[in-house]
Amino acid sequence: MAKKPATPLAYLMDMLYIQGSQLARTVHVDRTIISRWRNGRVELGPKSPYFEEIIRAIVKVNREQGLNTLERFFSSLEPGIAVDTEQDLESCVSRWLVDKEFEAKYADKERGNSLYTATYKIYKGITGKMDALDDMFDTLASLPKGEIFWGYDADSRIFKQSNNDTRKIQKRFLEAEKNKTKLMTMFYLNRSQEEIYNMFEYWLPILLSTNAEAYYTYDVERPFYDYIFSIKGKQTLVGINGTNGDTYSAIYTDPMSQRQFDNFLKRHLENFQPLTKNLGSRVVCSDFTRENMEGFNRNDTDQYVIATSMSFLSSGRSIIEGILMDLCLSSEEEHSLIDYYDNCRVGLGQFLSEEKYTRIILSLDYIKSLAQRPVIEVPVFSALLKRKVEVAGKHIIKELVSFLKFVKSDPKVQIALRPSASPELIENLNIWVKEGAAAYFHFDNDLSTRIVTEEFAAVNTFYTMVDKYWEQLPYDSKDKEWVYDQISKISGEKL
Repeated sequence: MAKKPATPLAYLMDMLYIQGSQLARTVHVDRTIISRWRNGRVELGPKSPYFEEIIRAIVKVNREQGLNTLERFFSSLEPGIAVDTEQDLESCVSRWLVDKEFEAKYADKERGNSLYTATYKIYKGITGKMDALDDMFDTLASLPKGEIFWGYDADSRIFKQSNNDTRKIQKRFLEAEKNKTKLMTMFYLNRSQEEIYNMFEYWLPILLSTNAEAYYTYDVERPFYDYIFSIKGKQTLVGINGTNGDTYSAIYTDPMSQRQFDNFLKRHLENFQPLTKNLGSRVVCSDFTRENMEGFNRNDTDQYVIATSMSFLSSGRSIIEGILMDLCLSSEEEHSLIDYYDNCRVGLGQFLSEEKYTRIILSLDYIKSLAQRPVIEVPVFSALLKRKVEVAGKHIIKELVSFLKFVKSDPKVQIALRPSASPELIENLNIWVKEGAAAYFHFDNDLSTRIVTEEFAAVNTFYTMVDKYWEQLPYDSKDKEWVYDQISKISGEKL
């Protein structure tokens, strides 16, 4: 719980979350002097040569935070008081700092409580920031499903360091998403290419979530707080990275602070643009002819495909015959699946480039599992028929074999087979990326929802990410003859 402030200065510093070292740097005094003023050992008054500078520093922090904290506070003390200009606020702060009866003014006469009680817990250092985020996710895990977790990290310093701590927090984001938490993130892209790459490498698994919304800005003006994460209406984590590398984080739990930070984030979001969006169609092949995706598809550039858990490339209609024989379908359902394969066959001709290469990464473990499992759910079929649809794994393998035969003699199509037990770029990831667009196919939550981004920095980052992953694959796994031999052994068909 917040301590009872000893002086009017301490009250305003607590209210605005001003560190003593921060105020000392602003007015150019030693932090011990700030400490003495704060705890009342030395009186701060108009005769002090730093009095006016302290006032201006407090008003400046209030303006940079953008929360109108001082305006709200002084208006609650004296309704109708002028708080419209900085001069008005400076006058209010000046009177407040020398008021001997300040406690009586901010106390609720009926309850004896402060009109503004900022209840918070402080965390220091980069590890403290990790601990604060961890505590936030513990709170989130204890709440019912469907909470909103939103915010930004304008610095993203800790997210650029690939270590166990950052991966741990990344997993907490993913756990929250699986608990139906809506994640809303805001990105500052006014940074170097390397920083953008590191930042998106951290966030990509989270961006793939169907419960996530991402927004971006190139605004060069950094906000007062370097990072804010909020469980909307419940709890807020705010933090500042000091000039000397010090990091201070605080979790606020009092209702007044929560309302202010939520209002701030709402206004803050107005300056950002959507980074990702849902294409809307629930049939994979249809997306390649929808809206602006058709234009991207016709853009003849190099492209990558990672098909970890599903191949959305189908080369013919022969596969559907075996599937239709296994399933008990109505006439209408049969037509839906046949139309789907017809669309895929046409879409494949548009998808494969005439001049540029297409590199496709398949999963050896997944293909082996298809041969070992009697039936497997096909997400696209489930979406089409609006019920769970399972087919024999052998049919999925036949579909893959059909596609591989179709592209075998095409030198522009390169196939890689990720070796057994080798690390995935991202778990269960299916992605198509080329210059101009990136589309994600992810089936953990909504079986066939796609997200696309057109923002150059993000697309370029995802493209580079997959390109690096391709380059680090073993040489044999990218040898076409070896790949075809492995799949021939599994399928029992000569390729």
